[in-house]
Formats: sequence, C-alpha cells, structure tokens
Amino acid sequence: YEEGIRTSMLKTGLVTAEIDAYFKANPSIITLTGTTLQKINQILTQKWIANCGNGLETYNDWRRWGFPRLEKALNATGGDDNTIPVRFPYTGNEQLSNPNIPTPGPKTFERVWWDID
Repeated sequence: YEEGIRTSMLKTGLVTAEIDAYFKANPSIITLTGTTLQKINQILTQKWIANCGNGLETYNDWRRWGFPRLEKALNATGGDDNTIPVRFPYTGNEQLSNPNIPTPGPKTFERVWWDID
C-alpha cells in the first residue's frame, strides 16, 4: 500500500525526501486500518488521487464500491439534482441515428439493466 502511494507520488515529480517527510508528518496516510470495507475505502481514495485526469476509471470504481465518498456537483442538472448520476444520457448523435432509444430517455438516476444492488 505504502509503495503504491510512493510510486504514484514519484510519478508526479516529487522526490524521495519530500515523500518521506510527508509520510513522517502523516503516518495515517500510509497505514491501512479499520474494517475490510474501511480499508477498501482507503485504497480506492488513494487510487482516486493517483487517477487524477482519468475520471472514467474513478467513476467506474465509485459505481462498483461507492468509494471514495463523493459530494454532488454544485448546480447539478439531470434527472435528480440530489444524487450523483449512475448513468449517462444518450448522446445527440445516438438519439438521431438510433430509432430504438426510448422516448423519453432514462433519467441519470435510473440504474442501467446490469446495475443491481
């Protein structure tokens, strides 16, 4: 776990001395603690940080696990402004070229067929 965090930090351009100082000042960052679910949350939070710029991978992890804990976007629009979307709307191109799309289309809070509890 610690080595993964270290490798991620090195990839951002930090040097070993900076990383060591950060770990020394924040030992809880590099220590997995708690229940299995809490440990998964810690791991996925670090993966979320490492995946900065790769939103789709992070979104997929959130869809699978519900981690890391996310806040809804400010001024959100969609089917339900109080939830984080669990599906994307059909694109304009898809709507124009696919006669089988339901009308009206599903809302962003409606689960897709494979998304079961």
